[in-house]
Amino acid sequence: MNVLTEKQIDFISEKINGCVQLSREMKDDLIDHFSCTIEDEMVKGKDFEMAYRFVFEKVCPEGLDGLIKETSYIPTTTKRKRLSRILRISGIFTLVGFTATVFMKLFHIPFGQIVLMLTAVVCIFLLIPALFLYFFQKKMGIRQIGKFPYVAGCIGTVLLIVSVVFYTSHWPGLFIALLSAVLCIDFAVFPLIFTNRYKTDMVI
Repeated sequence: MNVLTEKQIDFISEKINGCVQLSREMKDDLIDHFSCTIEDEMVKGKDFEMAYRFVFEKVCPEGLDGLIKETSYIPTTTKRKRLSRILRISGIFTLVGFTATVFMKLFHIPFGQIVLMLTAVVCIFLLIPALFLYFFQKKMGIRQIGKFPYVAGCIGTVLLIVSVVFYTSHWPGLFIALLSAVLCIDFAVFPLIFTNRYKTDMVI
């Protein structure tokens, strides 16, 4: 794996530190984000200059000053720790909840539907939004077209979980929820992800 030289890291630091509108914490996070992403691009065959231009255009196409308007989306250390904690707790609860639901349904144990409902609520209102923010922050500063797959994926996943709840509860509207989830994922998420991946791989 390519490791940035001290001179290259100083170059990145100088460029980012030159933006006086960014806070010290944001500058440190950006330097770390730029360095890691540039190393990843260099592994793919780009030289430092080409990798730096590619990452700069992807992270802040409107320039470093353009990041000010998206300050709330830039992952600071405190935000990352809080988000990581939410992901761990909600992820464990969701895994245990769905496993318990399957077990209770198979053996006809009472309150299985209540456990499923509680698990679905945690998954929809905590786990999925936290995952969305995690992946969104990894792509901070990307153009709007690059953000859409994450939004569509979040909506599609929520609709799939709602479909499961509707199915097990025998509620009306199952077909609409399931069809909406499939359409959202098949015609919004996958095509955009594959298109973005193809464009990224084609950059030389």
